[in-house]
Amino acid sequence: KYIFLKPWACFEICFKTTSLFGCCIDICEWSKVSIGEDCMLSHDIKIYSNDCHTIFDLTTGKNINSTEEICRQRNIYIGKHVWIGLGAVILYGSRIEDGSIVGAESLVKGPVPGNCIVWGSPARITRRNVAWSRKNCADDLQMETCM
Repeated sequence: KYIFLKPWACFEICFKTTSLFGCCIDICEWSKVSIGEDCMLSHDIKIYSNDCHTIFDLTTGKNINSTEEICRQRNIYIGKHVWIGLGAVILYGSRIEDGSIVGAESLVKGPVPGNCIVWGSPARITRRNVAWSRKNCADDLQMETCM
């Protein structure tokens, strides 16, 4: 696992969140990455709040992707009980709400509603109104236990 925190970056990770090998989190200056409670991050997950290098406009010579103002808007929020599949990439501007599942090798950049499955590149919603368990071959969900 690699976590790269640049100066003035903020990283929050909550209780019972787990990750497997190869996870890389790169947080640029002035941005924030927040990962909620009881999330499950699979192998080779990449979370980037930046473009990793500065890009300049050749006409003006100005930095167009990593000024303080731009970086302060490049946050990532991952809610509670989110499962992120093998090799997924989460980019700045992503907000993954509680209970969702990000499929293997997916590229997420933007909002993901709660309790849905997204996958693909770019990630698209493929199923809504789902829940997940850390246990493989779990018994059927009893709705009264969820209310």
